[in-house]
Amino acid sequence: MNEPSLPSPDARLAQRLLGAVAYDERFVGYRLSRRLGVHPVDLYGVVDLLALLSLPHPRVHLVRLADWVARVVGDEVLAEHIAVIERGPGSERDRHVALGHLVEERLLQAASTIEPGQV
Repeated sequence: MNEPSLPSPDARLAQRLLGAVAYDERFVGYRLSRRLGVHPVDLYGVVDLLALLSLPHPRVHLVRLADWVARVVGDEVLAEHIAVIERGPGSERDRHVALGHLVEERLLQAASTIEPGQV
């Protein structure tokens, strides 16, 4: 089994990763579709981010996302890894796929860190 590329979050950060933020702290991502064009999607947490990244044709501004993750969610490590993806090679689609894998890994770490019912 591969070792995780991120150190595990503590219980407090895990709760922030699995929880929701207030309306005024939300992040706005986008979904592209033929019928609707660019459709904004409000993201109230990292769980919502993963849901967006699981849809066809998601879009997020990676620099702004890294800032939001650091400032609002409080996960500097995840933010740094997002910045690495942003600067990395490949297409925008490739970067969003890599982001999806990273976010999924982080949420799995968070879920394994806290007791059920603590979020």
